[in-house]
Amino acid sequence: PSSNDTSNTSKLAVTDPERVLISKLRAIFARGFLPSITFGSTAVGATLEQLLEIPINSSKDPDFHGIEIKSKRTQKTKKPTGLQTLFSKTPDWKKSPYSAKNLLDDFGYIKSDVLQLYLTISAAKATNHHGFFLKVDEESDRLFCVHRTINEETELLEWSISSLIAAIEKKHKKTIWVSADTNVIDGIEHFHYYKAIITEMGSFDHLPELLRTGVITLDLTLKRKPSGATRDHGYLFRVKSENLYSAIPKPREIDLT
Repeated sequence: PSSNDTSNTSKLAVTDPERVLISKLRAIFARGFLPSITFGSTAVGATLEQLLEIPINSSKDPDFHGIEIKSKRTQKTKKPTGLQTLFSKTPDWKKSPYSAKNLLDDFGYIKSDVLQLYLTISAAKATNHHGFFLKVDEESDRLFCVHRTINEETELLEWSISSLIAAIEKKHKKTIWVSADTNVIDGIEHFHYYKAIITEMGSFDHLPELLRTGVITLDLTLKRKPSGATRDHGYLFRVKSENLYSAIPKPREIDLT
């Protein structure tokens, strides 16, 4: 494109980001299956962000001029499955009895020669198979990650519920959820981004109920690096794909053809 075209697109992105983003997604859809730029679970999002010319980052702010972009592998012929990350929020470290290092030291397990702690934790189950569960206390505005043994319960991490509500309202004020079909071609995963749905966030005061009923869960993503440092990939609040629109209502499907 000419420099004038680029300038016009830049101005349009500021004044009408949704229209620009949908136009870009339609162009990507029309290209069919496109090769992944990387490997693993995050490849579907990283590839789409590169196609959209969005710098890869872990910012708490939305991706594209106020619009958050979420993408997921979903075969056209099957219903969505698995977990969708809504947002990440670190615990209130000043009030949490445990640090990330403490958690790994006390509860980590060895896998592929790496000390790690990758868990999905719910308030709807008494405990998961590692003894962890979530406890929601609306009266004190707190969410606790708790570990239970036969003899005792120990509160490990905590968040203020109001800070979680603020985080999700900021992250998902307007979100576009993109589905990608996948295919392996010459040993490389390819994605066809074929479907997009937009949601717009109102108040999220129903978060405690979604946590309590297990619609929204917490993932720990901790491991120890070879240097000895503790690494986490976020404290991820996630929802089952089939429950996404009970968590974030008013979906609006976009025709990409």
